[in-house]
Amino acid sequence: METISKFPCSHQPVRSISFPPRVHPVSQRVEALLNHLKPHHSQPISITTCLEAETIQSDLVVLAELYNCMEELFHSPQTKQTLLRYQDGKLVEEALRGSVTLLDACESARDLLLVLKEHMQTLHSAVRRRKGDSNIESIISAYESFKKKAKKTIAKQLGQLKRMKNKANSFSLLDQDQQLVFLARVIKEASTITISILHSLLVFMSMPTFGTKGSSLISKLKPTVLFSSLKEQKNTNGVADLNNVLCSLLRREKNALRGLDELLSGVGLKRIRTQNPKTTRDFELSKLKTWEATSTSTSKSIFTGLSLLQDLHIGLEDLLIVASTQKLISNYQGEKCIEELLDGSVRILDVCGITRDTMLQIKENVQSLHSTLRRRKGDSSIEKIIAEYNFFSKKMKKNAKKMMTSLKKMESKFGVSPLLNQDQQLVPLVRVLREVIVMNMSIFQSLLTFLAVPASKSKPTKWLFVAKLMHKGVIACEEKQENSNELQCVEASLSTLLSEGTNVAKMQAARERLETLENAIESIKMLWRSYLGACLKQEPPF
Repeated sequence: METISKFPCSHQPVRSISFPPRVHPVSQRVEALLNHLKPHHSQPISITTCLEAETIQSDLVVLAELYNCMEELFHSPQTKQTLLRYQDGKLVEEALRGSVTLLDACESARDLLLVLKEHMQTLHSAVRRRKGDSNIESIISAYESFKKKAKKTIAKQLGQLKRMKNKANSFSLLDQDQQLVFLARVIKEASTITISILHSLLVFMSMPTFGTKGSSLISKLKPTVLFSSLKEQKNTNGVADLNNVLCSLLRREKNALRGLDELLSGVGLKRIRTQNPKTTRDFELSKLKTWEATSTSTSKSIFTGLSLLQDLHIGLEDLLIVASTQKLISNYQGEKCIEELLDGSVRILDVCGITRDTMLQIKENVQSLHSTLRRRKGDSSIEKIIAEYNFFSKKMKKNAKKMMTSLKKMESKFGVSPLLNQDQQLVPLVRVLREVIVMNMSIFQSLLTFLAVPASKSKPTKWLFVAKLMHKGVIACEEKQENSNELQCVEASLSTLLSEGTNVAKMQAARERLETLENAIESIKMLWRSYLGACLKQEPPF
């Protein structure tokens, strides 16, 4: 005790041991995604850079995951307080200003892609429909006009992105707080990478023009030289490839039809030929007719029908590649029955392409809704998210019903031309092709019925009654899952969430049904791709 009392009682500074702040669980994932994207976007991109669609798509997928993780990171109260503490929220204001520019660029890119897709479908259909269609010149002219307008829009957006990038590079962080430094770096790097990816997408769509001397492209597009062979292109930009194809139409002869089809649709699948084509065709047609009599508007039934239809087209390919068949069709080219078959096959391919795009849109919307419901637990924004999905669903159903009406009209008028005075070798061929086209129409109508699942017929003002009906629909989905329309089950679950609240059990049920629908759409989409490949390979040489 004496030893201790010898030291005077004086104030001494105490050094505290400070531990680093707890790292948010998602921080490491954000860091990993940034490190994955940074090497791809460290070099500037010029207008002449060759870009691949697959690379841009892959980067956009990773970027979407990055922003989902950032949303989780920045939604924590601790993070919000840290960001607002820096220079009275200056960092947040800068990020918000930049986000407006990025959203504008995203909106412009999306609109351009939608219009570009419409032009591709129109051009694809016109090239496939007729050899020497007089409308081809006006269609290509409209495409050229769109290109010019698109380039102006893209140039404007590229300028805004460049100015935003310069501002982002000049921004410096003066705070020494480690957590704030990390958050600011995440915002800055994510912004820089987003600018680079959007820049790549816009450059990809800028569609560089390859010069042609002399008269204009349209004036050189004579019907006699329209269909030409397609040389292998070193440039892997799909949009630029199409421009090269259009230019090559000026000087090539024959066989561009199949090359352009494969370029635009990305389909080129090999098929195994059957040993007995006629027996196989009759057998497949018989199975399809049996399916037609018992089919329902469920994904399982649609999948079965598409599988049978694909097998039928594989067998039909053997008939159409035979030299005698091609000669027979060539001899009667221009006959009403042959023209009718041509028109029917082209319309089927058009409907096939439109339906494929609809399936992709459904998958994207379901994935978005599923992801949002998985991240948010009882958030008030659930109502807004469900309302957006319901808006898309109504629009999709309306388009599906219009297409169903068009198919029914087409079916009623198809196959009416008589075959009494035709060559006896031609009659069996025409009958087989007619049956195949009719079966295509039938299966497409079943698929469209699946997509246009009817909503409740109750009046919208009686919301409680609607909710009860939809709740009964949920119970029905639970009791008869195998025979239920997955789209209808999802709509019933979403209506239950709106009317009865978002408790854990109902959220889980909604997520499970969304996952079931997502898997069903993916299965149909994959089979649809194979079926489309079979269709394009056996398209008759009319």
